[in-house]
Amino acid sequence: MIKEIREKDASKEVIKEAKKIIEDVKTENKKIFNFLNEKTDHKKQFKTGDTVGIKNSSTVGKIVDINNEKAQATILVGAIKMKVKLSELIEAKENKTVRTETYNNYQIPEINYRLDIRGERPEEAEFKVIRFIDEAYQSSMDRVEILHGKGTGALKKTVWDLLKHHDKIKSYYFAPIEFGGEGITIAELI
Repeated sequence: MIKEIREKDASKEVIKEAKKIIEDVKTENKKIFNFLNEKTDHKKQFKTGDTVGIKNSSTVGKIVDINNEKAQATILVGAIKMKVKLSELIEAKENKTVRTETYNNYQIPEINYRLDIRGERPEEAEFKVIRFIDEAYQSSMDRVEILHGKGTGALKKTVWDLLKHHDKIKSYYFAPIEFGGEGITIAELI
């Protein structure tokens, strides 16, 4: 900076002023550095169980062991133990926030609007239809389709008997002829 001022043929007064500004900045830097060193207590006596941080990092842990001969402490950070010089430790506030994790023991099913039970025996089909309707209700579906086929009519009868007595069913009917007719039952949920 001073070199630039001299090259531009500045007056001696301007050069003196620039030198004074530089000295003032150096003095301020020393004051700040000394203040920070005073704030960091090198002589702090840490004990096992203290929550500490490592200088110039965001690492915080608990002291689990102190070796005064080597001026080292073993700190536990999460599941990792670290050996750190005592001079590198700073006092840290203990984080009192408790993380609670909740786990739900259920899965949100990927629900399809249509259930195909063709070829099933009536007993197996009944179980699948009940489960299908319950999942559709939990998924807030308005209507579902049950594909039972025309065949002998045994599955159709089972499905209709079940829907007649199911408390989540508002109404049920066959699909229009162009969409499967009597081979598909459409059920509207409440």
